[in-house]
Amino acid sequence: FVTREIGIRILIRKCQLIAAQYEKALTPIYSHSTLHYSRVYFKVIKGRLKVNEINKNHLYFLYCNKCMNRKVSEYNKETCDCGNEFSYAGPLWTGQLWDKELAKKIDEIINNKMTNFISEESTVDVVGFYDIHEICKKYKLKIPKIESLNEKRTHFSGYGIRSEKGIKEIIERLS
Repeated sequence: FVTREIGIRILIRKCQLIAAQYEKALTPIYSHSTLHYSRVYFKVIKGRLKVNEINKNHLYFLYCNKCMNRKVSEYNKETCDCGNEFSYAGPLWTGQLWDKELAKKIDEIINNKMTNFISEESTVDVVGFYDIHEICKKYKLKIPKIESLNEKRTHFSGYGIRSEKGIKEIIERLS
């Protein structure tokens, strides 16, 4: 499960709700989770309209423990295509965690493993990632080299990939 990312997304929403009381909209421009801490940097814009726009991204992350399907929804009680009821986290921020251009510039300046992963994963606009080891264990598949998957890796997990593909497509690629 994508606990570090979910934690950051819950933190972002909480900060946004506090700022909204003062008619300030917070948009994350860079975030990361390293060892035992998480950090988020925000862009602040004043105005009730922008706050309302930000709040539209406060949704739920749904996850199926049976088939590993996932999605974002405004409801926390839904049933997966496989018939299992989704588990959920949220409400939380479901927008981007990074400004793509800023992530690229930070990587050019600092250029370490974490900034490389963040720069790459910032180009994929999805909530959550897939843990290859979890998928292979669940579906009894051979664990491939993560580099061979041609997907963006995530800094949240050494075995995670960020992809716009669904779980069925990921399993097909691993089979």
